[in-house]
Amino acid sequence: MGRRSGELDTPTKQLIVSLKRKGQRNADVEKLLKVPESTIRSLWKKFCERGSVENAPRSGRPPKISVRGETNLRSVRKSRGKILRDITKEFNQGKTVQVHPATVRRALHRNKIFRRVVRKRVRVKDINRKKRLAWCLQRRRWTVDSDWNQVIFSDESQIVIGQNHCVFVWVGERPVRPIAPSACTHHVRQRFRLWCGAASPGMVLALCVRLQGILMLINTMEF
Repeated sequence: MGRRSGELDTPTKQLIVSLKRKGQRNADVEKLLKVPESTIRSLWKKFCERGSVENAPRSGRPPKISVRGETNLRSVRKSRGKILRDITKEFNQGKTVQVHPATVRRALHRNKIFRRVVRKRVRVKDINRKKRLAWCLQRRRWTVDSDWNQVIFSDESQIVIGQNHCVFVWVGERPVRPIAPSACTHHVRQRFRLWCGAASPGMVLALCVRLQGILMLINTMEF
């Protein structure tokens, strides 16, 4: 059996129907458009039966998760910290046809439910906002040569060895409120913090590490 060619596009189908309506024979349409006569005959028959050149809906394989099943999956928003494996296990309980976690994930995505990292919100009290504003106003006239060169700028970063400690939750299209980290279980093997301080020329740059509550000096550099 030879290889089947691709389907005709809609403009070509409409042109064939238009030529047939004008009384053109199948052989003449075949020579004009370089389309097999059997295709022209089949297309004209379908047009006479259905009145359209569009393809009929194809049945395909029925979905494993019904519309009602997808509605039940939306309840994952009530327990947003569950992992996909547990959601699939609960969904398969009491069912003859078992579904794969990837199938459940696709069903959740169709309902605009995705798994995302919980965003962190920095909570600053009103009194601290006022203190920060006052601190900035007091130093707005400072210069680099006489003032800021006496200040040490520092920063701290945490590094996790092993599985990260990010909290994942299922969210929809609407923005959700941050969830407490205790709402989702996680395991961390080991973590440590790096601290770095720097200042203007003539001062010292220090790199420290904090491991299990102990601050250790790693290296210093003098400019």
